[in-house]
Amino acid sequence: MNVVGSSPITRLYRVVTIVFTELGGNTIRVISLRKALKHERCQYEQFLQNQLG
Repeated sequence: MNVVGSSPITRLYRVVTIVFTELGGNTIRVISLRKALKHERCQYEQFLQNQLG
C-alpha cells in the first residue's frame, strides 16, 4: 500500500510517500518512507482541494 501525505517529521511539514503493512491489532510495519516526488505532491494537493472543497 502506498500512501502520500504530510508528516511533521521535522519542524516543517513535508509531503512523504510511505509504504507499510498492517500486521494486525495496532501494529504497523513501515517498509519505506521517502520524500514524495513532484507528481505525488501534485496528486496529494489535488486530493486535499477535492476534500476541502
